[in-house]
Amino acid sequence: MVLTKDLLFVAGAPDVIDEINLWHNPGEQSLKRKLARQTDALRGKNGGKLFAVATEDGSILDSIELDSPPVFDGMIAAEGRLYLSLISGEILCLGEVTEN
Repeated sequence: MVLTKDLLFVAGAPDVIDEINLWHNPGEQSLKRKLARQTDALRGKNGGKLFAVATEDGSILDSIELDSPPVFDGMIAAEGRLYLSLISGEILCLGEVTEN
């Protein structure tokens, strides 16, 4: 997550499994398959998503699909741009990240 004056940026891998359900049903085969898919997602195999959220009311203003999720602590906002370091090794620069 990165917080600017008007926006909160949130990015990550797809969330595949309900961890509480897994905790209560650790032997359930369908959950084991979902857990394997979640592991793949966290390793960057299913892309990622970036959301721009308004700090004023929490509304989602925009979202984009990413080819790879960001690394942990892999985002920074500087000089009106958002930089993301992705698991794939790429670095993205998105310009003009302030709200209109």
